[in-house]
Amino acid sequence: MLTHAPIAHPSRGIDLPVDGFSSCSCDRPLTKGWCAVKLIAIFIAGLFASASGAATPVDLKFKISGPDGPLQSFYLSAAYRESEKMTKPIFAKTNELGEVVFHLDRSICSDIEITMGDPTLLVESATDQDIAASQAFAALRAHLGLPSRWVVRLPENTSVVERAFAVPAARTVKLAISQEMADPHNWVSLGVPGYLGSFPRVNTATRVLSCPGIPINREFTAYLTFNESTSHMRSVPVHISAGSTDLEIPELAIAPLNCTANIRVEEAVDSRRAPIEMLQGFGAPGTTLVSSDGDVIVSVVPIGDAPAKIPVPAGTYYYLPGGIGPDDFQVKLIEKLKGGADLSTVFPHVTVVAGETKTLKVNAIDTINAIYALP
Repeated sequence: MLTHAPIAHPSRGIDLPVDGFSSCSCDRPLTKGWCAVKLIAIFIAGLFASASGAATPVDLKFKISGPDGPLQSFYLSAAYRESEKMTKPIFAKTNELGEVVFHLDRSICSDIEITMGDPTLLVESATDQDIAASQAFAALRAHLGLPSRWVVRLPENTSVVERAFAVPAARTVKLAISQEMADPHNWVSLGVPGYLGSFPRVNTATRVLSCPGIPINREFTAYLTFNESTSHMRSVPVHISAGSTDLEIPELAIAPLNCTANIRVEEAVDSRRAPIEMLQGFGAPGTTLVSSDGDVIVSVVPIGDAPAKIPVPAGTYYYLPGGIGPDDFQVKLIEKLKGGADLSTVFPHVTVVAGETKTLKVNAIDTINAIYALP
């Protein structure tokens, strides 16, 4: 079973592609970054926090605005990005100027992750006012292209850090889906790398998947994920062209997979853990396999500590931690494979023929580190 853990890789200082994004080191934008289970997990982990060494207090003044001005009453959560200490997240709500101040300790970690952390998901802490503000935010986020997170680096020799961010307006992407996908008992989503988006809605009568919260004037490869059968989920890439108005995409021609083999994925339990990885959760729960040409992407959600057993067509497969969110490390591996890269000397892989079941032993943390190390 996957154990969430810190990722030991050098900071690359990538800028999030957001209009008005001011100076800030940013790295590994993840998608679908807040869910109740993960927030509760990180909150519980924080109960084990311990303090050691001299503190280096820093105030992070964080301001966020949208197309129409400051974003008020936005719940934000700050967490130390990589640390051996178990620390709980710091929740705050923006004021009428769209500002919050986080009181931090640079000695714990200099890289801070800011996410849309909603304390109303922790039921015991929610007031009626909190819940009302959360509901208003849920309605508003459909009209904003919100990054799934920001990463702010706290420089040395300073006690106050100020950062201001602007997020673009959003549009709705509507995708025609098959009758099987439109079944109310099915699960289907469209994930856009790097952005929070909004929860997709399926109209079972028209068989249209509506996905609000997609940033305008951006070109993406999104991933349509659905239950292809009761035994596995499948993800297929969907091209989203740039534009400022709602986009309608006709139904994709998706041939069903002929799964004649099985791969058991045994994920090593890794003791390296950090709260931020519990919060991000590798995008989505599950275990994923990708074919050597990048064309087949299948996932399952293991039950308990049992190894994941994934049905696949005959072929060679590589492992990805988590379900397809998609996280940027997942996209990087998929695109490398689709580009024809030979990764057989870099990553564990397995080849199966029809009627065969094989076991692939992997380590989630080593895999993610190795993906980030790819040129």
